[in-house]
Amino acid sequence: MHRRIVLGTAEELKNIASARKMVAGLRSEININDIRIRRESIKLADLSRHFQQRELADRNPRISYSTKKTYAGYLEKWIEPRWGEYRLLDVRAVEVESWLKSLNRAPGTRSKIRNVMSLLFNHGRRHDLCDRNPIEWVRQSAKRRTAPDILTTNEVQGLLANLRFRERTLVLLAVTTGLRRSELFALKWKDVDFQAKQIYVTRSIVQNVIGICKTESSQKPVPAHDDLVEALREWRGQTPYQSSESWVFASPANQGRRPYLHSKSCSAIFFPSRESWESPNELAGILFVTPIRRCFDLPVRN
Repeated sequence: MHRRIVLGTAEELKNIASARKMVAGLRSEININDIRIRRESIKLADLSRHFQQRELADRNPRISYSTKKTYAGYLEKWIEPRWGEYRLLDVRAVEVESWLKSLNRAPGTRSKIRNVMSLLFNHGRRHDLCDRNPIEWVRQSAKRRTAPDILTTNEVQGLLANLRFRERTLVLLAVTTGLRRSELFALKWKDVDFQAKQIYVTRSIVQNVIGICKTESSQKPVPAHDDLVEALREWRGQTPYQSSESWVFASPANQGRRPYLHSKSCSAIFFPSRESWESPNELAGILFVTPIRRCFDLPVRN
């Protein structure tokens, strides 16, 4: 039994009713062996809160910050509004499959909703809050509706030629390494080994929160092309933030103490005037509308 656990913020626990909703999942786990309680199945919303309190809490280092935010978003926006009041025993695979099919979203999004819902039931089974996972039988393909628009070598070269040096270095780093944006902006100069021509990916940054990489394989050293090594060396000579602990793309807005936020850097900060460098086929627009690591037809890092 947990003697102390964070249930929520003061804003979330405004009254007794909200506090009772927060502890519903925990109460079910504590009383799991009480035959009076076992007769009643908890609701999916209760299981969701239990899952978020245990798995998505800040103290859990097993899941990255970005993944926690993604799971919480799917639960809040899609799963709880539709299924929150259902008893776990009443959730049926065919009904869930039909609901997913009705959503006006890409197959990939529907597949992620399905996977989070399945994760929720597996959490319940692990904590003896339910005996089955009906989502195991829900069929949902993640196949793309359309093929991704991959930039050719000539298109990438044309794009690089129209960028300023800082932006060119960023894009060159992206298309030759396959790093995620959260990993690109979390790089420090100490992560770049100019002699061995390798880049060590040890952290990521999402919504200004620095944390672990999304997967363990992401932390393997990444080889750097000679052109990239030279560009990074030149950029280090230009930026005022050159120490080993400095961010490669440090923001001058806070004297280099934080890196640029990638959500902003891909638009207003890094590219304030798109019209000045967009080509007729909007190469730059393609680059940041699609995942950046796919723009050079490179293998996606796991």
